[in-house]
Amino acid sequence: MKVLERDWLVKKRKESKTYFPSETTKPSTMLQRRQFILGGTTLLISACTGDKSQAPSQSSANVELSGEHLLKPTAISSTGQARWEPSLFPDEVLFAYQAGDMVGDAVAHAPVGLLSTASKAHSITSRTPAITDEGLVFNKNQFLLRDGTSFGATMFRGFLIRFKLSDPSKTGQVHLVAINVNSQGKGNTPRVYYSKGKLIARWDALTYDGKRVQPVAPVLVEIGGVITDGETWNTAIVGRHDSYLFNRLNGSLALGPDLPWSGDNDTTGDSIIGPRADQGDNIGVVIGDLIGLQGELSEEWYSKAEGWLASRGGRSPFQGSNPPVYEASDHPHIHRFDVEAHNAWVAANPRNAAKYRAQSGRPALPLDGYTRVYLEDFRVNTVGAGGKVNTFSPTIYAQGANPAVGGDEGTKNPFLDDVPTPTYDYKPGALTLYNEYREGKWRAGALTSVSNSMHGRSWAGGYVFRWRTTSTDDIAGKLFWGMWGYCLDFRRYHHIPRKEIDFNEPDAVNRMWGNWFSVHNHDPFIKGRKGAPHHKIVSQSITKANGWPADLDQFSGKPITCEVRVDPDFIYLNIDLTSPENMSDRTNLKEWMRFPTPPGFLERWYFMINTCIKNSGTGWEPDRTKRYGLTVHGIEVWQRDEVVNAVPAVFAARPVLTRNGDILTVEPKLRTPLDFVEYVWTGADGYQHGVTREPRFQTREKVKALVRAIGATDLPEAWSNIA
Repeated sequence: MKVLERDWLVKKRKESKTYFPSETTKPSTMLQRRQFILGGTTLLISACTGDKSQAPSQSSANVELSGEHLLKPTAISSTGQARWEPSLFPDEVLFAYQAGDMVGDAVAHAPVGLLSTASKAHSITSRTPAITDEGLVFNKNQFLLRDGTSFGATMFRGFLIRFKLSDPSKTGQVHLVAINVNSQGKGNTPRVYYSKGKLIARWDALTYDGKRVQPVAPVLVEIGGVITDGETWNTAIVGRHDSYLFNRLNGSLALGPDLPWSGDNDTTGDSIIGPRADQGDNIGVVIGDLIGLQGELSEEWYSKAEGWLASRGGRSPFQGSNPPVYEASDHPHIHRFDVEAHNAWVAANPRNAAKYRAQSGRPALPLDGYTRVYLEDFRVNTVGAGGKVNTFSPTIYAQGANPAVGGDEGTKNPFLDDVPTPTYDYKPGALTLYNEYREGKWRAGALTSVSNSMHGRSWAGGYVFRWRTTSTDDIAGKLFWGMWGYCLDFRRYHHIPRKEIDFNEPDAVNRMWGNWFSVHNHDPFIKGRKGAPHHKIVSQSITKANGWPADLDQFSGKPITCEVRVDPDFIYLNIDLTSPENMSDRTNLKEWMRFPTPPGFLERWYFMINTCIKNSGTGWEPDRTKRYGLTVHGIEVWQRDEVVNAVPAVFAARPVLTRNGDILTVEPKLRTPLDFVEYVWTGADGYQHGVTREPRFQTREKVKALVRAIGATDLPEAWSNIA
């Protein structure tokens, strides 16, 4: 898939206010840009609700310029404010090669950042670039080689690059950086290179071609306008907002497509900085700054980065005549794991405590003041019987198993197989996931509310997660199902503990065994940092003898409806053994347990339903001749009205939806226009009818629009009216 630079892709903006409120701004001769309200104004956006009482704790917006940062601010503006620079964002900088900070041998140099290892040694020393006052100087045969990075597909979300090259005829090509390039030249997440006057970013991904998902199909975002005189510094930013790709070059913006599936987690490759003769590079390049980024950063953040890059290259910043200044609101919210609060919660809530069952068997608390915001009832065939995606569902993603719980660490993502994989089976109103032994490995299926590039639906500020399932009536080995929640932050920030809660894991230890609410704070993907010990709230046979309302056989072959309710004070598990087809019928829904909400569980979460086998000890393996199915009949999410009705500060008012026949148009009511906005068109029942980047949609159904301000800090959301 190629995205070319066209008038509708490259957007010119109006002149902004100065970054220094007391100084006068002169119009830029380079580019007229859209106005951003900056200066002394800080944009305070709750990551979950807009209600301060429900905002996630320990917001990273309150940042001091202290030793926790990579570097001290290098300059102070005339107003006494620190000038903006990437060193003030240690959570986002993966590695930073910067002119002025590099000395000695380029291979031995360890860049600043979370991934601060030096490059691999060259067998031929002449291939090592030189370090000069200008930065890294490469001829066409020189490069740096770095180790590949686990989870590079989600880890590297952007690059800041300042470079110059000589190519007067604009016939040359040279690479700047490529992450996780395997032996087949694939796995680029991303690859950034210059070719014939253009800057090109290539993201290798899983994409849908209308028939099946194609593995590692490249998505290209191109933008023209590279200055090739060999003297002038180019400023380039390559990245994504949520999963929407973009390139910025010398003040212009090229919008790319959605990256629905990032590439396979291939860690066998290397990351390469500089020219690649194997790819036809024929010119050299000088790289003054190369900064790899993780996290979810706003349009405003990248605008400031452009100004910083321009000033580093002796050019006038594109947002005015002065370099940008630092504001605490530049920082996205990141959940900070509080080990003391976690340990105190664990101590107060021991495993299998009787207090959790104090209200067990009574009618579930009513959902007064709640609204359904998500529904997947499998009314259409979202996953084909061959295991390949038949159509991209707007509500659910079937991205394969979690490899951590594969029978022999061998369950495979069905989209990466070379042959059809019948891991999923669809019938109207239900989708069955299978654990099965095939081609020498146990295969499994999984459903998630986000893709593996983190695009999709997630919820903050608390929620009700309800599902209706029917399991196989056969237990064997160490088979189990997983209904899990994950904090979204760890997929964007790979140096923080990975927070997980396992709502319900029916375990084949016996027909009645249940592992309920296992709270995990896993070690981060970036090594050298630790999580915390796991803690299970319940792990026992769910029987009357143990104080439960009934003997709960989740391998009965009969439908069961479960509901997890996460409120600011307590988490509840409610179960309906009559399991009516209408999942919203709560007449026979009973409370089975409740316990105090752990720290951090009002953060933004997404969900996974997974088939699993635990490979440990003896007797773990089920019968290889059988298929073990879990049928999912429906999934719902409800949220408190105070969360649903909140209007974050980036919005001037609630979005307004109007209808003209079957054409719907929403006015997003953003205070400042954004290039990256997503519209989720949702029926009154919570079913998603579509997702667009334009504020228009065609349907006869009654719907409302969830407006996602993807280009703003923390991706705030607001619901429109129904029309």
